[in-house]
Amino acid sequence: MEHAEVLPQDFAIAMGPRQITAVLLLALTVTGILCCLSYIIGRASPHTVTAAAPPPVRPAATAGKAAVPCPATVVPPAAKTADVPAWKNSDPQPGVAYLQLMSVEPGVAEVMARGLHDDGFHVLVAPGAGAGVRRVLVWPGDGESLNGVRVRLEARGLHPFLKTWTEPPTPAAPPTAAPAPTAAPNP
Repeated sequence: MEHAEVLPQDFAIAMGPRQITAVLLLALTVTGILCCLSYIIGRASPHTVTAAAPPPVRPAATAGKAAVPCPATVVPPAAKTADVPAWKNSDPQPGVAYLQLMSVEPGVAEVMARGLHDDGFHVLVAPGAGAGVRRVLVWPGDGESLNGVRVRLEARGLHPFLKTWTEPPTPAAPPTAAPAPTAAPNP
């Protein structure tokens, strides 16, 4: 009589509820340990902060918007001292068109100006309409138009408006008393 060799074709793992629970608990424990180790390694590693590249300027985004008129000459303000950044120690020039971003308290204006300056914008903080208020003004750099600066600012979510700077009003001189007439000497 010949014996036929029996090859196992079907293979099954029989696990009861306790075995399934034990395997899942073991998998959960291993996952938790790996998460904790990755957290500890991430906290211990030195971090390097890189500046994000500015978003690309898309000319098509301005197709439906009216262009900001560009003045004939745009002259950036001159810095008063070399030690202090130009955005902090400059005065706007009368008759020059700027893009005004906001008019806020001095601390907020300084933070905003510093961030824009670090991003490559020509910016200054100018006196505001009242005491304790400063304006954040931006103007184009070399070879850049006012409209190009506006597009770059709007790409960052800011909404500037055109502001042509005028001389601040000079305070009126207090009235002085007329000098008393002097007697003319007789010759």
